[in-house]
Amino acid sequence: MNDMRKPVAVPVPGAAPDAALIAMCKDFAAAYTEREALQDRYSAETGDDLPEDLEEPFNNRIDAALDRMLDIKATSLAGVMERAKALFAYDPSMVDPGACGSQGYHDDQARALIRDLLALGADAGNPDAELVALCTSFIALEEAARAEPYSDDETPLEKEVYAKQSAMIGRIYEIRAQTVEGAVMRLRAAVAFCPELMRSGTGTLSEILLTAAIRDLTGEEVQ
Repeated sequence: MNDMRKPVAVPVPGAAPDAALIAMCKDFAAAYTEREALQDRYSAETGDDLPEDLEEPFNNRIDAALDRMLDIKATSLAGVMERAKALFAYDPSMVDPGACGSQGYHDDQARALIRDLLALGADAGNPDAELVALCTSFIALEEAARAEPYSDDETPLEKEVYAKQSAMIGRIYEIRAQTVEGAVMRLRAAVAFCPELMRSGTGTLSEILLTAAIRDLTGEEVQ
C-alpha cells in the first residue's frame, strides 16, 4: 500500500545557487545605507556624531554580513553582480577608474570590472525590477522603524513607515513574480515585517513547512 504522506524530494526550479550570498550582500548594503541616513539625520538635528548605542546595531549587521559575504564563493552571475552592488553602496567611487584613491593599474581594472558588472545588471531587463525595488524599499522601511529605541507608544517614524508600507503593499501583492529573485524578495519582505515566520519548530505543521521553504529560498537563518 502506498503511503501518500511519504515526503518526496522536489528540487526547487531555478533556485538561486547564491541565495545566501545575495541575501548577505543586500543586508550589507541596506545596513550601511540606513546607518549613513540615520547619521545624517542625527547630525542635522544635533550637530553631533551618531551615539554608539544607535550605531552599534548597524555595525554588527555590517560586520556579520561582510564575514558571510567573504566566506561564500559566488557560483552565478547574479551572485557576483550582487557583490558588486554591495561594494558600490559602500563606496560609489569604486566604479570610476582613475578616481581619487585609485592605487594604480590593478585598482583601475578592478573598478572597471565592477562598473561593467553593474551596467550589465542594469541592462539585463529584469522583469521583476519593480517588485524587487518595492520589496527592497519595504524592507528598508521596516528595518529603519525597528532600529528606533523601543517605545510603548507609536513613534512618528513608525507612523510614517506604516503609511508608506501600506501605500506599496497592494502593488507588492498584485505583481506576479516572474523570476526567482522576485519571489525571494517578496519572501524577504514578509520575514522583515514578521520575523516570527522564521521561528524553528513552532506552530502548526503547515507553518513549520512554510518556515522551511522560506529558509531554503531566502537563505534566512531560522531562529
